[in-house]
Amino acid sequence: LRDGTGSSYRVGAIVDITDISRAREEADVDRLRAEAIFNISGTALATLTADGVILSVNDAFCRLLEHSEVDLLGQPLPSFCFMRDTSTVLELIQDAMTGHPQESVRIRYTRANGGLVTVTQDMGAVILPATRWTPRQTIIYTSMRDLTQLERAHFESLLQAERLDAVFDATATPMLLLDY
Repeated sequence: LRDGTGSSYRVGAIVDITDISRAREEADVDRLRAEAIFNISGTALATLTADGVILSVNDAFCRLLEHSEVDLLGQPLPSFCFMRDTSTVLELIQDAMTGHPQESVRIRYTRANGGLVTVTQDMGAVILPATRWTPRQTIIYTSMRDLTQLERAHFESLLQAERLDAVFDATATPMLLLDY
């Protein structure tokens, strides 16, 4: 700036940004804590766009589907579903977006090796407020728990029961099965 004589001078202002700095530091710590929990969880976790495109996955998610993180990110989650379950996953995404999430839905996914994995899947949505730099966003989160071993054990018990029934039906000698 210049005064009436043409001499230049400077004007300074001091603003205390201590509260802003502390708030940013606390937000950073909270973000790091949430990321750590996400990454070390034994439950398969992922975040998705409102359209169901995968934004992030944890290691458990990668292990469950036997895909690398690179293979999963940017891909629509329904593309990894067993084809008969695709519409169910699309419905889960829509229900999460409308605020009416379903709980513990059984879904089958195709692993990288072509095998199937059966999971219970939960989804929900979080609305992130707009900031000066980003618009308001809706993020979908999903968790999956592997039911494959449980289903195999159930199937084996059914087969065992069928074999036992066949033995009883095939014998001419009357049998009585007692449970003590």
